Amino acid sequence: MPEIYERRGEWSGYTVRKSEKGFVVEHWSSGTGELTDDKYLLPYGVHGFGKDTDLNAIYSETATIGDLLYTFKGRVLHKGHIVQ
Repeated sequence: MPEIYERRGEWSGYTVRKSEKGFVVEHWSSGTGELTDDKYLLPYGVHGFGKDTDLNAIYSETATIGDLLYTFKGRVLHKGHIVQ
């Protein structure tokens, strides 16, 4: 079973999990009154993170590595790493 990191809130949340080619980042938001989903692939190697990275490890006082990878998704969208 792949390692998964989740952060859930009342109005939005995200999940980061490992796959064969990289980290799959899924974001959801119900702020518009309906559920919307986005799913992105961050290839392994983003800032040195790979298959052996512990997504639940503490990165800073307020973030885990899973949180950090979620923030990276905005930086790779223009490269076309969108998972359908």
